[in-house]
Amino acid sequence: MSYSRNFAMQRAQRWLDSQPLFLDTETTGLNELAEIVEISIVDYNGITLLDTLVRPRRSIPPDAIRI
Repeated sequence: MSYSRNFAMQRAQRWLDSQPLFLDTETTGLNELAEIVEISIVDYNGITLLDTLVRPRRSIPPDAIRI
């Protein structure tokens, strides 16, 4: 195993040992008018701490709905 790969694995393990939270958002698009429509937070063990819909002020574009 190369030094850089070993270093990366050790760094990743230290990060995981800190038991991080994972945040995910869904939006109405990618431009400057996009709004968040869903927020989720999952803990290190895979337990959902938050999964909520957010009501955007504008309608959701058809392209975003298809995705």
